[in-house]
Amino acid sequence: MSRVSRIAIRWIAPGAALVLLAAAPLARADDPTNEYDFSLTTNHPLSADGTWIGGANIGYYRNWEAGYRTSHLQFNAIRALSRGNSLRFAVIGEWKYEADDVSIETTYIQAGWNVRLGSVGAAKFTNLLRAEYVDEQQTDEPDDQSLRLRELIGVQMPFSRQPYASGTTYGYANGELYYLIDPSYFQRVDARVGIGYVINDLMRLEAGYDARWTRSAPGESMEWALNTWSLTFTAVTDRGVLDRLTDIVGRSTD
Repeated sequence: MSRVSRIAIRWIAPGAALVLLAAAPLARADDPTNEYDFSLTTNHPLSADGTWIGGANIGYYRNWEAGYRTSHLQFNAIRALSRGNSLRFAVIGEWKYEADDVSIETTYIQAGWNVRLGSVGAAKFTNLLRAEYVDEQQTDEPDDQSLRLRELIGVQMPFSRQPYASGTTYGYANGELYYLIDPSYFQRVDARVGIGYVINDLMRLEAGYDARWTRSAPGESMEWALNTWSLTFTAVTDRGVLDRLTDIVGRSTD
């Protein structure tokens, strides 16, 4: 077992689990609302050797309890540095409409570094660190800009002797911290689990659950604010791109 794998098993993966366990008791007893996310993702190689991959994601969120609907469009690029490591860039537009005629338009610009921490058997551990600029425009409110860091640690594992071949079912789990730069505080914690199915060399389907804890100011306690239930269909234009995406970034959704 490599040194990186030992570090992942002994320190980083347990550390991420402890962070999520520590965040859970901070959540208040308020019932979170439920959001349903349906999205379509497509990817295409931008270079002959597959080191550059471009992609797009279009999605629709609906929360009947909170009374809002959201549409989003994302464009991304991935630059593979070596097997398991990559740079990620994304621009995301989001349009949220609430019941009282309030609309919120948000733009996200991301740059990140994805690193394979190691593997244990068929399970792959990954780390994704992103810097994210957020520009929010709300009806009758001044624009709001912010910068935050996002740190994700996760694992993905196929339930098959032939990893990620056609007909393979796989599972994933990850935890992500959101750290706001100004003012400086941990703004949000996400915990995600899901299951995916490789339909063939060009398509796969994923269903997931995301629990979100948030707070609006330093010193406040975290509130369990949202459950997101997602269904994502991924289609690529070139054979082998799904394998490449699985190798460098894990699950296909953002």
